[in-house]
Amino acid sequence: MNLFINTKFLKLKRPQFVNNLYNFFKQYFERFAQKFEIYLSAKKLLLVILTGVFILGLLIYLFSENIIISTIFSPFGIFIFFPINDLLKRKRRNLIENQILEFLSLLNITLRAGLTIRNGLEICSKKIKLPLGEELKKVINEINMDIDILKSLHSMASRIKIPEIDLIVSAIEITGRVGGDVTEIFSSLINIIRERQNLKEEIRVFTTQGRLSGNIISILPLGYFLLFYIFESEHVKLVFSKTLGVTIVLTGLLLNLIGYLIIR
Repeated sequence: MNLFINTKFLKLKRPQFVNNLYNFFKQYFERFAQKFEIYLSAKKLLLVILTGVFILGLLIYLFSENIIISTIFSPFGIFIFFPINDLLKRKRRNLIENQILEFLSLLNITLRAGLTIRNGLEICSKKIKLPLGEELKKVINEINMDIDILKSLHSMASRIKIPEIDLIVSAIEITGRVGGDVTEIFSSLINIIRERQNLKEEIRVFTTQGRLSGNIISILPLGYFLLFYIFESEHVKLVFSKTLGVTIVLTGLLLNLIGYLIIR
């Protein structure tokens, strides 16, 4: 008698309709995330929202000691998603902007070596790291599915939404229609993009004080709130014990968040 049990027969397989439903929601979320520029996966987005709802509900309950009020207003914790997504968006954009010169230089070298635009893009997709490398791989996948190369590049530009990428795609499109030495145009673009990045760095330095002031102003209400709670805890608990008081506090926090996003 065989005493060993083949464990693969013990694994439960998901029904086909469950897989189809999962793939449907996955594709829908990807389109939704691309349209509204969400840079969190579905699981991370759900985790962030649930965490924000739980933390806000817990804080309101600690201050008000009223489970009904904390339950009613805890959904406002969803708004924690906006600053987190904004941070990820700016981080990803900065990474791509730092990779543009590397991408354009490598593409120019491949073209000078006698390769085609398609071959050059394929090499760049393998050599350049995330996140720009991921976008280039999407372009190559679309080209392999017989989608026009210019249409794939325009799709990439619409996803990234960075002016330097638009310049590169426009240069490829113009030289493809009118003709000319694309390597010379790329050499000029490298100088232009380098000057644009230097100018952006100067602007960032000049606006540091304003952005720092905005961050301090955004944090001040929370600081005042903590001070009031330390020295006048009974009055703070009284505010949170009433629905109107919680509404006023949450409205102030929401307006503070909007101001922070506008300053950013």
